[in-house]
Amino acid sequence: MRQICRTIALAFMALTAGVLAAAPEVSQEDLARLIVMQDRQLGPILTQQIHWIGPGQLMATGWEHWPDDAAIMVYGVGLPSPWLPQPHAPPLAALTADRHSVIYWRGGEDGAQLCRVRLSDGQMLLLDPDLRCQVPGPIVATAGEVVAAACIQRDATVAIRRFTPGQASEVVATLPGVGCDLIPGDEPNRLIVTCEGERPRSYRIDLVDGLCAEIEPPPPRTPDTLPAGIELDAAGRRLVRLVGEERVILAEDVHAACALPGAPAVICMRPDGLWVVESAGAITRRLWGADPPAGLQPGRLSCSPDGVEVAHAWQGTETGELRLGQLGTEQVVVRLRFPEGSVVEPGDEIWVAERFQVDDNGLVTEPVWGTLKALLRADEVLTADTGKVVTAHSIGLEGGVVERLTGSNAPPPGSEESGARLTIGVSGQEPARWVEQFSAEPLATLAGWTDGDTAAARLLTVDVTRRRLGVDG
Repeated sequence: MRQICRTIALAFMALTAGVLAAAPEVSQEDLARLIVMQDRQLGPILTQQIHWIGPGQLMATGWEHWPDDAAIMVYGVGLPSPWLPQPHAPPLAALTADRHSVIYWRGGEDGAQLCRVRLSDGQMLLLDPDLRCQVPGPIVATAGEVVAAACIQRDATVAIRRFTPGQASEVVATLPGVGCDLIPGDEPNRLIVTCEGERPRSYRIDLVDGLCAEIEPPPPRTPDTLPAGIELDAAGRRLVRLVGEERVILAEDVHAACALPGAPAVICMRPDGLWVVESAGAITRRLWGADPPAGLQPGRLSCSPDGVEVAHAWQGTETGELRLGQLGTEQVVVRLRFPEGSVVEPGDEIWVAERFQVDDNGLVTEPVWGTLKALLRADEVLTADTGKVVTAHSIGLEGGVVERLTGSNAPPPGSEESGARLTIGVSGQEPARWVEQFSAEPLATLAGWTDGDTAAARLLTVDVTRRRLGVDG
């Protein structure tokens, strides 16, 4: 309990400070019990990009309705409205280096203007009130106060403008091409620009003195880099592991993937929901608690830098839905009563199923494997006058064991009073669930059996403990 309190206290300080804490270390056992503890809808948006601001805080760009209503949504920071006003279409935005403000192109009849919105109170500032850009391009905020943005010219060149607080913007470089990507350089006020063309060209620009030099193109940017040796085959929708010259298939029908910080694992997005795949392929598990919205297909996916949340965006033809899932682990403990004379011992495996094979004498020989619901390991065996009472925990790798044992993944009605739940919330955010404990009645059609026994056991109770990832027991 002391460790839980300490972990929660440290994380709460990170939440209230709005900083991204280090990702908790996730063990193989944690991956085998990984679930989505809480999954909330953030808003109706056909998401193009996701940017993390802090714990439970993110910015998404996209469309409320494509192609007419561009949208930039900021969630969890306490703004009166999560929607920034009048984004230009297509929406282009960036976070400042300190993640305290959003820079975006605001649309207008006579051209787009570059704005800064302070996330603490929503105050908006035009970075150059006199500038109108007819075809705005990407934005990047450097480590200092300077902001750089691209504006595409009528002569098919790109003007890179420097925006400095209190000053008119200035063109620091004019480059050939219309499709340019801007990324921060390795030093403050340095910028790397890569422009498309017959031959892609890259430039390093000093935003202070305007020096511009052509350089070798940097490697392509991947916002959610996968673990070494893991690739997403977008064309074949397969997650693969590179073993020498072989491409070993880890999962199929994968539309998006992101690395889970703190673990050698990947979160995958499939039409039937979210999955976790261990890098070596030892664990492939559906994450119960995050069902796909009806009628929508997989879109964007992003794991939070602190490794405890995952943003998953689903898409339709004109609009979509952005959701935020909170990752956790689930421990399932089952109490069973075996008949007198049972051979069950601590450490034995117990199979829970609906039906069992019996011999000519009516003795159980094995489960009907197609009706298997759970695999348990006995922890404690007590001899009572009614038989042996066994406490066992779930060791199966397949998700959804609570639903298979009790008929529902959710806590039963009234469990708020009989169980335990800890939620923590900070200003501007919906309270997050950190710990949840409840007991549920097992389905009456289920029974347990261990190898060597000749009779099945009755299930008595199912006890569930769910903890936010990083909260130790």
